[in-house]
Amino acid sequence: MKVILLGLLCSLSFSIFAQTEKEAVDAFFDALIKSDYDLASQQMDTIELQKFHSFFVAIGQAEKLKNNYNKFAVGPFQKYKDIEEFKKVSPPKFFSDFLTFTLAQDQQMIQMLSNAKYKYVGSVKESDTASYAIIKFGMNLGGETIEMTDVVPLIYRNGSFKLGLKADMQIMAQAFKAQLSKT
Repeated sequence: MKVILLGLLCSLSFSIFAQTEKEAVDAFFDALIKSDYDLASQQMDTIELQKFHSFFVAIGQAEKLKNNYNKFAVGPFQKYKDIEEFKKVSPPKFFSDFLTFTLAQDQQMIQMLSNAKYKYVGSVKESDTASYAIIKFGMNLGGETIEMTDVVPLIYRNGSFKLGLKADMQIMAQAFKAQLSKT
């Protein structure tokens, strides 16, 4: 009886906390618009964030081995006094810090995001575990509304959708790595 009850509770908890594609995307962009980067990070796929964090940990470790950690410790990494401290930060917290730093560099972008009109258009399923959300943004820039359509990767795990990393985030990571290799 206890096993049946436990199984029922587990299935209910998944259905209570499960997110549809729209709910996952809405939660992320609502948090982003409100500059709540911790909440935005919680809408991201954990495995994607672990890979993102691990990518930067590997770069930081390589720079430490060359006695160049200070070259790595710039931008969003400057708050970590050494690679060991950076390794200990959780991937969602790092992603939140990364968003905070990146968006803080452009106050105009923060202003545009805070006034953005967001709309979930729909999604396209690629497989049982991957789909893509189509979104529209309307942002005011200099008194003119700029409309933008974007595609956001979604990953289905454990009965719920979470956002995947977009290619532009991966490109930024690779660009950072390439920049360090030149120095």
